[in-house]
Amino acid sequence: APVGTAARVDLFSPHLAASGIYRLRPMLNAMLESSLDFVESAAGPGTTARETVFTLSPGVRGGWNIGDRQIVIGAAVPVTFSSGDTSHAVFGYFSFEGPIKGLKKSKKQTTSASPRP
Repeated sequence: APVGTAARVDLFSPHLAASGIYRLRPMLNAMLESSLDFVESAAGPGTTARETVFTLSPGVRGGWNIGDRQIVIGAAVPVTFSSGDTSHAVFGYFSFEGPIKGLKKSKKQTTSASPRP
């Protein structure tokens, strides 16, 4: 093919995801998240190929309320299945949430039953 010419391809990669969260006790949650991706890529001039990738990620998160602040930590082990291959990973999460300056505090104080997202 002459230099500088290429066939155009349009890529479309649908993505489906779902998650479930179960409260084990106040401020401690077991989680299961899943993702199904149909990844399309250019396979050659004017052609595409599609690969199906499924990820299942079991995990846990816990949190602590400290005054008007909250700390949340979590961990998960994502397992990805793609083209007959399986891969594993470790995912860690840390969140610190505090009050926003300029917002007035509510007169009614409540305690969260589970970590805020």
